[in-house]
Amino acid sequence: MIASAYLALPSAFLLIVFAIGELSVPKIRKRNVLLAVAFVAFAFTLVRAFLLLRGWMIYIPHLYETALPLNFFLGPVVRTYMREALGLTAAGGASKNNKQKIETQRLWPHLIPGLIVCGILIPNVLQPAAVKLERIAAFLEYMRTGAPIHDPFALILPLGILHVATYLGLIMRDMVLLLSVQSLRHEGTVRAFLSIAGIALLSSLIAIAGIATARREFIEFSISLLAVIPPLLYIFQRRFPQFFNDLEALLKRERESARYQRSQLEGVNLADLEARLERLMETERLYTRDDLSLPALAELLGTTPHQLSEYFNHIRNVNFAGYINGRRIAAACELLLGDPSRTVLSVAYEVGFNSKSAFNEAFARHAGVSPTRFRKSGGRPGA
Repeated sequence: MIASAYLALPSAFLLIVFAIGELSVPKIRKRNVLLAVAFVAFAFTLVRAFLLLRGWMIYIPHLYETALPLNFFLGPVVRTYMREALGLTAAGGASKNNKQKIETQRLWPHLIPGLIVCGILIPNVLQPAAVKLERIAAFLEYMRTGAPIHDPFALILPLGILHVATYLGLIMRDMVLLLSVQSLRHEGTVRAFLSIAGIALLSSLIAIAGIATARREFIEFSISLLAVIPPLLYIFQRRFPQFFNDLEALLKRERESARYQRSQLEGVNLADLEARLERLMETERLYTRDDLSLPALAELLGTTPHQLSEYFNHIRNVNFAGYINGRRIAAACELLLGDPSRTVLSVAYEVGFNSKSAFNEAFARHAGVSPTRFRKSGGRPGA
């Protein structure tokens, strides 16, 4: 048996710890319950696979089939959690570049296959242990020698794995449709989650291939990949202490950005808008105009005030006043340090403020200190 496959039992224990952690928070939400259920189902899947490959399932024959429906529940539960985080459970869905919408859904219809499997397996569960041992022996013989297996219930295992693989693919599709290219490239939590989903998907496909071809080494490699996921989750949570919360927060920001792009920024070339804005600010120093308003700037940029407001609020994550004051304060910092002979008031007028009090207030809000203190410290507020 592949050495890393021996991680299965410790990994299952770690998953149970994760599940307990999700249910130990002061206020349990739906996402906590979904994650806890997913962790427990994943743990039982690992335990079952390990016992089967080690030949120890004969000591717990009742687990052979009672754990099978978990494969049909795991995918829908994980995807429902992700859709909760993605904000796709309410009407309207989400889209990327306004081209492709993701359908809304409820959880219970996706649990029907698992419930059907439970009903099919009830007679088997009630059978004597000796009959279960015969089915276990037939499956192990098939994996050892490729001997034909005549048990129709043996198909439930590969179908369950295929079911999980399908939902993992849908999860990855949902995320790619919603997230921006920048988030996919630069956000650690996104890359971590997609890597885990990718490993699980790859493991599922390898397991299906192993069962279809009676290749035990494929099955062992598949279990090895699955067993690595819980330690990876632990490492990611050490790296990102609020891993799932951070992921949900990021997805919420992306969802809001997508919503506003659909509502007001339809057809607007954001790269061109940003380039024109930078040109006005850098070349013409438009921020120095004390009468500059959002409608006036929007007219110069050839866009509407609503579009420009949403650009600032949901692309730049700052409102119009905050953006302009930020440009003014950045210019003021250069003047304060570059020309010590100038008075603070003259610098305030130079960058677009019409009073010293307004300048001092805005400067302290952005820089954390007063203009005078900033100049005395040489641009090092903590000095």
